[in-house]
Amino acid sequence: ALLVSGVGMGLLTCLGSFAATTADAETRLSGSARRLFCAYRNVSSISMAWCLLFWAEWQVYALGYTGIRIGACLAIALLVTVASAVAILALDVIADELARARHNTRALRSMILSLGLAVGFTWERAFDMGLDKFSLHHFSGQGHHFLLRHIPPLVLSLTVLPAWSWYILPHTLQKEKS
Repeated sequence: ALLVSGVGMGLLTCLGSFAATTADAETRLSGSARRLFCAYRNVSSISMAWCLLFWAEWQVYALGYTGIRIGACLAIALLVTVASAVAILALDVIADELARARHNTRALRSMILSLGLAVGFTWERAFDMGLDKFSLHHFSGQGHHFLLRHIPPLVLSLTVLPAWSWYILPHTLQKEKS
C-alpha cells in the first residue's frame, strides 16, 4: 500500500503539473492561487518520497531482518540511496528531454529534490542512531553522553553552513535571477 501510495503521489504530481501546463494555468495564476499550486506540487512530491521511504523500511523488516536496529537503518539508507540515484538519473533525463521540447519540468525537478531529501533523511537517521549507540556504549554514566550527542552536530553545522552560504547559496540565487 505504501509503494502504491508513493507511486500514486508521484503520478499526481506529474498529472497536476501537466494539466496546469496544458491549461497554461501556471502563467495565468497569481498571488495565492499560484502559491497554492506550487504548494500542491511540493507537498505531493514530498508525500511521494515519505511513502517510498516508509515502504523501504517496511520491506527490510517484512523480508525477515532480525538483526540490530542500526544494521536495518544502514540497509535502508543504502537501499534508498541506490533506488533514489537510479530514479533521479531517470527523472533528470526525462526532464532534460521535456525541457528541450519546451515543456514544464518543475514537477520532475520537485520529485528529484524530494528523493534527495529522502536520501538525506535516511542517512541522518543512521548516523544519529550510530552516534547515540556509540555514546551510550562508551560514555554511559560519565555525563559525556550529552556532549557526544550534541557537539558533533554543532561542529558539522559550523563547518557546513559557511561553505553553503559562500558557494551554494550565491549560485542558487544567481540561477533564480536568470
